[in-house]
Amino acid sequence: MTRANTHWCAWLALACAAGFACGSGAERGASGGAGAEANCASEERCNGRDDDCDGAIDEEDPHVGEPCPESGCMHAKLACEGGELVCAVPALPVERCNGSDDDCDGEIDEDDPRLGELCELGGIGACATGAYVCVDGGLECEDPGPVDEICNGEDDDCNGIVDDEPVCTKIVFATSQAYTGNLGGLEGADTICMYHAELAGLPGAFKAWLSSSTLAAKDRLSHLGQPYVLVDNTVVAYDWADLTDGSIEQMIDLNEAGGPVAHGSAWWAPLVWTATTGLGEFDSGMLPPSSVFSCWDWTTTLGGPAGGYGSANTDSDTPGWTHSGGSDCASMFALYCFEQ
Repeated sequence: MTRANTHWCAWLALACAAGFACGSGAERGASGGAGAEANCASEERCNGRDDDCDGAIDEEDPHVGEPCPESGCMHAKLACEGGELVCAVPALPVERCNGSDDDCDGEIDEDDPRLGELCELGGIGACATGAYVCVDGGLECEDPGPVDEICNGEDDDCNGIVDDEPVCTKIVFATSQAYTGNLGGLEGADTICMYHAELAGLPGAFKAWLSSSTLAAKDRLSHLGQPYVLVDNTVVAYDWADLTDGSIEQMIDLNEAGGPVAHGSAWWAPLVWTATTGLGEFDSGMLPPSSVFSCWDWTTTLGGPAGGYGSANTDSDTPGWTHSGGSDCASMFALYCFEQ
């Protein structure tokens, strides 16, 4: 206790004993500080003084522990520090979904650690589980579905069927325009396929069913475990294995828009550059060097018979769909394009 407080309490005790200050208040004067009132039974206040003369200073202000006025934090309480009431926040708890700003950052219900955790819904497929969200101060299990089925190995539409057709099919077409054997290499042929796909508004990436002397079609196209279909949804092959077993279910006789395949140079049937066998391998044509049969890897119109082709004719669901013969590289044939 300070010397001033000791003198003040001693004076107050004498005044109270004389009956001057009890219950009515007395001016502290020079001993206690001008303008401050106190009673003999005065309550302790947060003011840096020993108001109740018990030898302790600022220990029992009745306002300590009350909520801070106009504070948005539920945990902020009044505390006595340095003889003044201040707003103090204790060690902050974890934010919870309860309609309160538990961590006193000015936001409500934003960081409950349970948010996003999986929860059981009792449905099927994507509807079997949900994730916790905070709604109006309480956790709820949000149902994510059903949604439109996509090709992802999940039952998105909650009908009990995973990737039900036709979401996992890939489109196959033969181009509506014919080209010489100078395609700009394999990359140029793929660009042609993308051009025709975009022209018809077909989504996805497309590559040409085409091999070179250094890279076979089977090594550059994706191997799908679902059906390959024409633009009218007719099944060409049920999967990659079916596509490369030597024959196909349906000839590829529609172009990107569902119309006829470009006839090009062959009057008897629409032919397609391939240099590819029914197994998806490079068709060398038994001509040394092997690149001759792919028009020098699709970079020239010179030479012949050199370019390997298949037939998009109505009878070409046999191996002839991809492996029919060779032609002069200046000939104009279509391309087969496969969605990846």
